[in-house]
Amino acid sequence: MDNFATRLKELRMQYRLTQTQLAERLGVSKSTISYYELLERTPSPDILVRLAEVFNVSLDYLMGLNRKQIIEISNLNEEDIKPVKDIINYLSNIMKIKRSKRKQSLTSNLYLGFTVVLCILNCQLSIVRY
Repeated sequence: MDNFATRLKELRMQYRLTQTQLAERLGVSKSTISYYELLERTPSPDILVRLAEVFNVSLDYLMGLNRKQIIEISNLNEEDIKPVKDIINYLSNIMKIKRSKRKQSLTSNLYLGFTVVLCILNCQLSIVRY
């Protein structure tokens, strides 16, 4: 369960939610969220499912059983999905190169990848607007 507490706090911070904001989304108190993060309470199955929905992750990921995160694309059409796949493939290739060369720092690769992502998304948004 230690993985759950760590993962919950990481996800909450990643989504820039306070304990109070997350508690409101779940219909629980702020102290309940604090208890979950401190391993003083265990959430019910219903709360676990709702947490997974809030953070758009699988229960396995939430519980620390799986490192893979899921990106929800079911509400996108095929034309919108292609740039998302291209970005993921690009970042995946960067990481493969990183592992094989071990010369460049992870930070610079991720910065480059995120820069490309932002450029692609900006171009996509510009196309959609006009």
